[in-house]
Amino acid sequence: MLHIKTDNPEMRVHIQNLINSRRPTDSGFDIPMINQSRPWSKQITFDFDITVAATDSDGNPYPLLLVPRSSISNSPFRLSNSIGLIDMGYRGTLKAKVDVIEPSDHIFIGDGTRYFQLCRQSWMPWKSVKLVDELPPAPDSRGSGGFGSTGH
Repeated sequence: MLHIKTDNPEMRVHIQNLINSRRPTDSGFDIPMINQSRPWSKQITFDFDITVAATDSDGNPYPLLLVPRSSISNSPFRLSNSIGLIDMGYRGTLKAKVDVIEPSDHIFIGDGTRYFQLCRQSWMPWKSVKLVDELPPAPDSRGSGGFGSTGH
């Protein structure tokens, strides 16, 4: 099961709409984005304003993957590390660091744009996706440190 938490009311609506429209054969769960506008930079970080956890049918936690959707190829963005491994104990906000491959004066992301998805390591579809008020407890003290916080 994929558990998704957000305190952002706009994001909650987007997530719930995606949960309601997902197909049982979808291997990934798309992450929507909220309107964003910022000056151009060679590398930017998208903060999705969600936290996540994955559990099996017995409630045991397991890691998951943040991967680009094919639609990202029609954008000026490329996920900097190709794939994101989200440790089973990570409870921080999900972010994606992207390289911007086309120079521009400004970067604009439209409301509901989906460039990334959350996948199980088996690539099999999620049996269930839930929008929750609290995530299941982490199996360790990993917490919310991200982007290399556990090593060099």
